[in-house]
Amino acid sequence: MTNHILPAGLAAPVLAALALAALALAVPPAAAQGPAPLPLQSPSERIVEGTNRDLLLQRRLGEVERQRRFEEGQLRQRIDRLELFPRLEPPAVAPPGRPDPGIAR
Repeated sequence: MTNHILPAGLAAPVLAALALAALALAVPPAAAQGPAPLPLQSPSERIVEGTNRDLLLQRRLGEVERQRRFEEGQLRQRIDRLELFPRLEPPAVAPPGRPDPGIAR
């Protein structure tokens, strides 16, 4: 068996190339691609968007509450009118041939 020894000027670059090759095999591909992509929104943009969503929800709830109060007021007015002006029943009319129930004999 013969030992081949690299010339002194070639030993360091060959060892460095071998070390880089071993390192390239050891590093997973995702990490070798560089940093992860940036998120679509920054944290401050997410906060602003959440606040706007909350404000929109509050406005819609306010509109629903106003509509409910309006309809409740309409119903109360109808009830009050019915109590002030009750529907009058027409006088009872006796069928022909029978005495009138409203006349006492």
